This record gives sequence, C-alpha cells and structure tokens, in this order.
Amino acid sequence: MPSIPPIVNATLQAVVFSATSNIIAQALTAYQKDKPFTLDTVALTQFVLFSILSTPPNFLWQEWLEDTFPGHTPDTTSAPSTKAKQEPKEITRVFTTSSGEVIEKKILSRPPSPSAAEETKRLSTIESRTNSPSSKLNIRNTACKFLLDQTVGALLNTIGFIAGLGALKGKNGEQISAAIKNESVSMIVAGYKLWPLVSIISFTLIPFQWRLAFASLVGVGWGVFLSLAAGGQ
Repeated sequence: MPSIPPIVNATLQAVVFSATSNIIAQALTAYQKDKPFTLDTVALTQFVLFSILSTPPNFLWQEWLEDTFPGHTPDTTSAPSTKAKQEPKEITRVFTTSSGEVIEKKILSRPPSPSAAEETKRLSTIESRTNSPSSKLNIRNTACKFLLDQTVGALLNTIGFIAGLGALKGKNGEQISAAIKNESVSMIVAGYKLWPLVSIISFTLIPFQWRLAFASLVGVGWGVFLSLAAGGQ
C-alpha cells in the first residue's frame, strides 16, 4: 500500500487542527455573548477550505527554507576522516614504443568522485532531516530561515489569510484590499507574540519531519485567535 505523500499528510493534519480551533472559537464566542452554542457550519467550512488551500504552499515554503538553508550540517571536526578512501592508487601501465621496446610505467590513479557541491548538498539534506548526532546546528542557516520566515513568510501568510477568507465569504476586491490595509499590521504584531518563539524551537530542537505537526499543535490556539478575528470581518 503506497504511503501518503508528506504534503497530503500535512494538509490533513491542518484540516483537523483548523476545524478544532474554529469550533473552540465558536464556543468561546457563544460563551462570551451568553448565548447557547450552535455550530456555524458555513464558517467552519470556510475555515477548513482555507486550510486545504493554504497548507500546500506553506509546506513547500518550509521545505524550500530547509533545502536552501539546512539547519544541520556535517560536523567536520568530529566526523571520521575519509582521506584514506581518497588516497591515490599506484598502478602499472605497459607501453610499447615504435621500436618494439616494452616500457613499464607506474602512475597514480584516483577514482572519480561526485562534485563537492553535490556531495555537500546531499549530506546537508540528509543531516538536516535525520538530525544525526554527527551533525551540528548551523547558526547562520538557522538565522536566515528565521528571518525569512518571520518577515516574508509572516507577511504572505497574513495577507493570504485575510484575502482568502474574504474571498470565501464573497467579498469583492475593494473590500478585501481595505481589510488587508486595515488588519495586516495588527495581525502580524499579534503573531509576533507567539510565532518567533515557535520558529526558534522548531528550527533548533524539532526534527524536520515533525515540525509541521508541532506547528499545527501550537496553531490550535492561534487558530482560535484567527477564527475570532475572522468572525469580526
């Protein structure tokens, strides 16, 4: 039986967590207004549909960050030396001159090896995904990922959320543009109270294959906030 592709698995997880957070948000809203709880299936469907549409791009974004800036790279100070494998070998070649004289020459031969760039990229990818004890945290790459995720990623996610939910609710372009202008900054500032810490923990302590699940779990609480915010749109 074929395994579920990681991007599909991540989307399914996001759907479950987003549905949970939206239901919790609706229950909190009913409690705050002192009204009996009645599930708004339209709002729930909109929130879930947005998760289905937004999770694949986010998955690809995180994958690109990790591929471009591997969080863990081979520790050359502790890794065993591979010089013995690269030692040139002495072989004997026999040549015959035009006069018929046989000459033996000893030459050095080195087996072909992949380019340094390809090998480094391959090792970096493997190490970053397995979090091997023979690797170490790459501070520079981790800082680059963090900065990109908290600037470009945060901005695109916020605009995507406001525009996506607005479109699903039937708003026109002018209304969506106004919402982006009025709500983006406050939503990003609110996000900075949570997601920078989550990103640091994720990039430094959580293996790559578990980062989306970790973010989704934390995202339940954030999803409650987004659901409450979306309810006011």
